[in-house]
Formats: sequence, C-alpha cells, structure tokens
Amino acid sequence: MLEERAIHKIEQDYDDFRNEMYDLPQQELYTKAYKIFIITEMFMMLTSEYKFTQKMLKNIVLFKGNILEQLYDEWLDTDYSHQEELEYIVRDSLKSLHKAVELCA
Repeated sequence: MLEERAIHKIEQDYDDFRNEMYDLPQQELYTKAYKIFIITEMFMMLTSEYKFTQKMLKNIVLFKGNILEQLYDEWLDTDYSHQEELEYIVRDSLKSLHKAVELCA
C-alpha cells in the first residue's frame, strides 16, 4: 500500500536524521536544537494520522533525499515562526506570575 510505503520512508528518514544527530559532538548538538525540535514535530505530525493525498504519498515515496530535511529547509524559507506564539505565552505568563509568587510565599 502506498501510504505504508510513505510512512516507512518518513520513519526511515527520521531514524537517519536522529542517527546523524547522535554522531555530533555535544557542542554542535546544542546548535542543532531548533532543527531537532522542528523535524521531530514534523515527524510526529506526519506519522499521527496525517491526511495525505495520493499525490503526496507518491511524491514522498519517489523523493530520493530525506523528506524531513526537505520540509525543514522549506520551513526555514517561510516567514512563520514560533516566536510570535512564544511571545504571547511569555507575556500572559508574566502577567499572571503574581499567582505563582503568592503560592511560593
């Protein structure tokens, strides 16, 4: 089945990526933290009942490189980032920080 082959490729690409990260020195691994996070998120999304079209599945199977690295590279080319969401969370958390301060007192 095409979907099984595509999922298998995604899983293999993720394993290859993880093994590549395991081989890095600790100092370099720290600089790759964002990439590891994003690729892991993409992997989890794609292997958790993602709704693929037949064309997507075919393209994943036919893609010769690491599909997750390709998606990551395209992610970097977008204007979207988690920065805005993080900013909202930080702002809201700091506004309600007094509650945590009172609990610790």
